[in-house]
Amino acid sequence: MVSRVANANAVAASRVAASPVDNQDTSDIRAPLMPAERANETVDLRPGRVAIASARLHARDTVGDPRRHQVTEVPAIEAPVTEYRCHWLRCRASGRTTLAPLPAQCRGQFGPQLTALIAYLTVVCRWPRTVVQRLLEGALQIPISLGSTQHAWEETRAAVAARYAELQAALPTQPVLNADETGRHTNAAKRWLWTVVAPTFVFYTVVPSHGLTCSGACSGPTFPGILGSDRLLTYTTQAASRLRARAVGEQIEVPDAREARVYMQ
Repeated sequence: MVSRVANANAVAASRVAASPVDNQDTSDIRAPLMPAERANETVDLRPGRVAIASARLHARDTVGDPRRHQVTEVPAIEAPVTEYRCHWLRCRASGRTTLAPLPAQCRGQFGPQLTALIAYLTVVCRWPRTVVQRLLEGALQIPISLGSTQHAWEETRAAVAARYAELQAALPTQPVLNADETGRHTNAAKRWLWTVVAPTFVFYTVVPSHGLTCSGACSGPTFPGILGSDRLLTYTTQAASRLRARAVGEQIEVPDAREARVYMQ
């Protein structure tokens, strides 16, 4: 907390020391203004004297619209902490003691929003756990161990597992899918991030294989619907498989994967 306040004071002091000349136009370096009603506080500033002649100025002599300048600040953030005190009660008849249980939604050390934030920073933003730890401790005043960041990620994964499986199971039944993949490394191991776009949802998965089947788009050798792609070999294999399936019923010659590119056009 002390270091954060000290840094903020240092920034404010440096701005005073390097303040621009009066009436200097700084519009080229300003961020876009928010609507006036968005401001939490409005301060009207009026000059007291003419800069050159030193003559007094009066508020009733205001001309035109004021030049608007906005300062946006992050509020001082202090995470709310709720302490649950589980009391022991002794039975007068038996002498046995009973401890009050915690509510089911409070058995973890962090609330759902904080847990989701840790998972977002770790998985989506791909921040190292030490960086997440320092952000929470330095900006939000939340002491946390590296193990707790991992636990928050695992808890989030378990919370969305059922919904994830539901979307994955729905992929083969979609009429149209658009898929693409990109390579990445996880713990120095090569992985592929697959993105499969359905008409009503987008499915992401990280798998160790470049094959389309591993993306979840199809549970069998072929996807029965329309598949949009960038013509990677794994997609042309899909097209060739569909042609082979047709050839069985129509008794036509079966093309290989290279010839299937024409089919994909």
